[in-house]
Amino acid sequence: MVVITGAAGGIGASLCESFAGAGVRAVVAVDVDASRLDVVVSETRARGTDTIGVVADVTSEEEIRAAVDQAQASHGGIDILVQNAGHFAPGGPQAPNSAWQRCLAVNVMAHVYGARAVLPGMLGRSEGYIVNMCSAAGVLTDPTAAPYAVSKHAAVGFAEWLAIACRGTGVRVSAVCPQSVDTPMLDAFLASTGEAAKGFVGEVLAPRTVADRIVAGVTADSFLIYPHATTAKAEAARGRDRDAWIAGQPHLFDLAGSLSSTGDARG
Repeated sequence: MVVITGAAGGIGASLCESFAGAGVRAVVAVDVDASRLDVVVSETRARGTDTIGVVADVTSEEEIRAAVDQAQASHGGIDILVQNAGHFAPGGPQAPNSAWQRCLAVNVMAHVYGARAVLPGMLGRSEGYIVNMCSAAGVLTDPTAAPYAVSKHAAVGFAEWLAIACRGTGVRVSAVCPQSVDTPMLDAFLASTGEAAKGFVGEVLAPRTVADRIVAGVTADSFLIYPHATTAKAEAARGRDRDAWIAGQPHLFDLAGSLSSTGDARG
């Protein structure tokens, strides 16, 4: 039984399809958008998979616990938790505090809340899988978006900690690190950076392609799942010579004003 957050669109909706196609016994789709969630649930049911939708905000620990409780009450023990919900915010240090807080809440703390909710059951059964969406920005960076890149680095760090802590327990962990995917999040990125970012975007994969590669990575029990092959190559180059890698990163827009600004960024 698979629980997927951020399931109402993009990669999340495609993950519902991909796991259904892989023959899972049930899918529990979780999202804050009730109307779009209903569509995904109907489409996944049409594929012959027992599916329910649960409306929940991943930034609320109480709502995540309630979603997990509902999933377990409906379908028994959770075999796989896919923490797919994400938030993008552009800018440097002077990005508003609200942008930083939202990225940390959705991209990091939601993963903590989900792990807290499912680990007791998984550890009790000595089996389970936690899949955290971490982005290529979490192993590389995003020079346009400090709040996003920093939060995704933290997400990778938490997933790695979990993987080490859970060794020998039967609970496995993966960190998914895609680059550009044809989703509303990519649209938001391009809207915030304009023409300068198009060369940085690189290969854009369809959400279903990414979802299928995530399912394959889970089947192979890979900690780092790279839907884009170029991510692994870039991370290897970063590890070999960090100075050279930093020097080679693009400047997509002039951050000088942001870096030197004394304006109020608390909004």
